[in-house]
Amino acid sequence: MSAEAPSWTPRRWVWGFVGALVLAVAVYVGLVWWSGAREFAAVFGSIPATTLLAAAGLATGNFVVRFFRWHWLLGRLSAGLPAGRSLWIFLSGLAFTITPGKAGEAVKSVFCARHGVPVRTTLAVVWMERFYDLLSVIVLFSLGMVFIADSLLWAAVPMWITAALLLWLVYAGSGRALLLRLFPRWRDGIAAWLAELDRVRSWPVASMTLLISALGWLLEGIAFWMILGALSIPAGVAFAQAVYFAGTLAGVFFPGGLGGTEGMMTLLLAGTASAASVGVAVLAVRLVTLWWATLLGLGCVVALIVDAGRRSGIKEAE
Repeated sequence: MSAEAPSWTPRRWVWGFVGALVLAVAVYVGLVWWSGAREFAAVFGSIPATTLLAAAGLATGNFVVRFFRWHWLLGRLSAGLPAGRSLWIFLSGLAFTITPGKAGEAVKSVFCARHGVPVRTTLAVVWMERFYDLLSVIVLFSLGMVFIADSLLWAAVPMWITAALLLWLVYAGSGRALLLRLFPRWRDGIAAWLAELDRVRSWPVASMTLLISALGWLLEGIAFWMILGALSIPAGVAFAQAVYFAGTLAGVFFPGGLGGTEGMMTLLLAGTASAASVGVAVLAVRLVTLWWATLLGLGCVVALIVDAGRRSGIKEAE
């Protein structure tokens, strides 16, 4: 992989984005229908605007924490960018939060490559972001299950197995050999990517990345707890966090978690309050996390594209 921007097929990404939006509409229409449209509207209107703003602020705090992780990891790989430019590029990845596993955040490689950062470097950072996000949510969910109902701890087992498999594939010699055999066409690129990962392969880096990831997710869990409180749904902080992380894990393999996340949170909250209150709580937290992130990211993508066009025009003029 070189420092050149990877091929970018906007049409495919746009259609993927549109597909995710259609799925979102279907999921939320179903949620409102299950809750009862009239009751849903009344309950949603009862949430104080200050609560939604505070929850969105906590979600934004998660973005800030994750930005520092991104910028720090780039620095560890000697790919430093000016903090301002790095922030815009990081936020652009949020536009593709609704892709499966947030894989669309690899768009950051496109913008970083224009500043001379090798694609293998940004893809290594994106991998670490996604893997440690997954690992931190699994840890937090498991802890929540211990405090709430250890009989449900088994629910984390498949995700622990998934994390262990990913670790083996990427870091173990036998796993890497299998990975290279499975994708011979991209052998050189994968080997370069693995070499980048080895440059930040240490316990201090792993521990710090995990801690930063956990802090960011905890902020969103607290936002969910605030929303539940505003709706008078009886829930302690530990319970709210466990429900939120369970929903997050359930949606890992869905675009933006759509369907899986909402379904799991609804299932776990069912019986704690009216259907309308549960439906509103689920929709509200998704609005201030997933959709706020997507909107913010889209704005940054547009700004970066416009800036790239302006720079290109200046170069042609010169």
